[in-house]
Amino acid sequence: MDLRALVAIFATSFGVGFSGAVIPGPLTAYSVREAARHGGRVGALIASGHSLAELGMVFLLLEGFGAILSKHAVSAAVAIAGGVFLVVIGVSAIKGSKREAEAQFAEQAVDAPVHTGANGGPSGLRADVSHLGNRLLEAPIYGGILMSLFSPSWILWWATVGASYVVWALPHGNWGVASFYTGHILSDYVWLGFLSFLVGTGRRWLNPKTFRWLLLFSGAFLLALGAYFFVAGIRFIV
Repeated sequence: MDLRALVAIFATSFGVGFSGAVIPGPLTAYSVREAARHGGRVGALIASGHSLAELGMVFLLLEGFGAILSKHAVSAAVAIAGGVFLVVIGVSAIKGSKREAEAQFAEQAVDAPVHTGANGGPSGLRADVSHLGNRLLEAPIYGGILMSLFSPSWILWWATVGASYVVWALPHGNWGVASFYTGHILSDYVWLGFLSFLVGTGRRWLNPKTFRWLLLFSGAFLLALGAYFFVAGIRFIV
């Protein structure tokens, strides 16, 4: 076992992962939205869901799935499906921003905790949530998984950069792959945890109007990103 090689794989994997994590994307916008609604602790839960999706991707790459992901038809299908999903979630966030802000500050006014249903989301919202994706997104771990799987940029990253890292790590056996995976997901825990903590803590100094604008911004970002991915997928075809 080459310890220096393992340290190099771990360190560079963390660095590359962190540089990608801080670039605004679906997972970042979702983390801001959930931290604003439920507090700063959701970051670790979202990162846990994200890490489960990435563990599955590592296994797929070890089985040679990277060649399939790199095909244009697959890229187009992923981009279109992911775009539609993000548009739906973005529209839902925008439409519900006023209700969310009013509910959040009504609870704070009486010093009441956020009551959660079995799915981890506010119980008062369950009657308004009909879409399966929205219901799953109420649970941060499931949300982290879905935001990963429906993000075309995440799929493409693993088909290129991620696949290259797996190839680099493979000669060092299981320890090499484990070093790559651990370094990569640690960067997500650090960034999403930090971001969620900032947003969640900042809720104390927000007023309903500012809180609503924060939710509107995250929803609009998801909507715009979804539209971009959808158009990119169509262009892959034509």
